[in-house]
Amino acid sequence: MPLFKGSPGLHYARHSGDVCETALDVTCKDSQLYNAVVTGNTEASLSLVNQLMSDQYGIAGLEQRYYYARMPLLLAQNALGAQAVPSPPDYSSACLPDWLCGKLCEFAGALCNCVIRKCKYSSSAEKQDKDFLVYIHEHFCEDSLSVKTISEACGVHEKTLNIECRVSTGMNISAYIQQLRLDKASSMLRNTDIKVLEVLKECGYNTPNAFYKAFKKAHGNSPSEYRDQFRSA
Repeated sequence: MPLFKGSPGLHYARHSGDVCETALDVTCKDSQLYNAVVTGNTEASLSLVNQLMSDQYGIAGLEQRYYYARMPLLLAQNALGAQAVPSPPDYSSACLPDWLCGKLCEFAGALCNCVIRKCKYSSSAEKQDKDFLVYIHEHFCEDSLSVKTISEACGVHEKTLNIECRVSTGMNISAYIQQLRLDKASSMLRNTDIKVLEVLKECGYNTPNAFYKAFKKAHGNSPSEYRDQFRSA
């Protein structure tokens, strides 16, 4: 019985009514297996492998059933970029059906685990990003805030924090804190009459020199000149 490869799955070349209907059922299972694996549904994946390897359809021998179940798994492996996961062996008539089915189940389970680990890592990374960025926004006006204090508060290594901050903001931790402080200082200078010395303290600077230097580098003017520029506009 000739077979034709598809994506995912195979389609039988015979066209009698009962056989075509059964072949469509098998193809449906084939697609379901692919979808179950790429979404990390281990229970469904193992169930579908066992169904495809069973002889309930009565239209294919063991070798055909094996390759029929193997194909969507290989397609899923390619889609997931999980080439490091060992692929199941080629069919051999010397192997028992249960052993072959077990190899497919092992492969399906390993692929699902890759998806699950990736999802957990992504979720953890997203939560980590949110945690440390929220912490910075809540505390950037404190002059004691530093990479070290953020690392201790969020339980994340300092090097990791800087990497994640660059990914999220395009800046390292220190530069991002400075940007937040200068943005607030600029707003206060434009919109209030608070003295410059009070502005710098409210924005997390503990020495005038550090504030004046950072502000002039960012805006090209001293804080007083910046305020006067907006007042005269």
